[in-house]
Amino acid sequence: MSYQLLIVDDEVLIRKALSQYIDWESLNCVVHATASNGKEAIKIIEENKIDIVITDVKMPLIDGIELSRYICKNHPNITTVILSGYAEFEYAQSAIQYHVSQYLLKPISKEKIMSCIKEIVKQKATELPADDSMNTAETAPKYSIFIKQAINYIDEHLTDDMTLETIAESVHSNASYLSRIFKKEVGTSVITYITDLRIKKAKDLLEHSDLKTFEISDAVGIHDPAYFSVLFKKYTGMSPKSYRNKADSL
Repeated sequence: MSYQLLIVDDEVLIRKALSQYIDWESLNCVVHATASNGKEAIKIIEENKIDIVITDVKMPLIDGIELSRYICKNHPNITTVILSGYAEFEYAQSAIQYHVSQYLLKPISKEKIMSCIKEIVKQKATELPADDSMNTAETAPKYSIFIKQAINYIDEHLTDDMTLETIAESVHSNASYLSRIFKKEVGTSVITYITDLRIKKAKDLLEHSDLKTFEISDAVGIHDPAYFSVLFKKYTGMSPKSYRNKADSL
């Protein structure tokens, strides 16, 4: 199955360049249609199955921000990518609340666009098919792509000294917005989520490895062994040593 793209830009040359000069087939995508403004785009979306929208910000009739709002409200399964110039970038970021996946700053290279779409396709491929069993669909977390990207970043950088700011930067957001949306969708704060992951990993290493406590502390991204021991006891009620001894006795 190829993913259906809709390209929205009021400049003919940009629409032509995006639709004709990128090897979409190599990304398992096809340009289904192009539109010169948000009003045309909405009509196409209503009449066709679209998976990904690449849109400019400033356009007549309905601009890219309003189009993003419409997609978020009416077609949340569509992934939106915004193209913006330096002068409008701050305005474009206001669309964060509409779960825009990526912001690409003009002028943009063909390679960067392809890299962006490749990541989106990869993300979509991991989503549950619509015909999965009702039980699976009910129990699987239904996060926005924005939050999925934040979670993926956390998973991949668990051993690093992460901050809310660095995670927000990785998903082209700000710390305040990420914190609010993460808590709303995941049900816990970003910091608590990270700590839970680290403690879970530490418990697994204590049970199934011969690593010393300070080595485990470092392996889970807590680079102060004393603080790690205090935190571990707070979460489990036992010191790392006591936890390992109990696991070994079972």
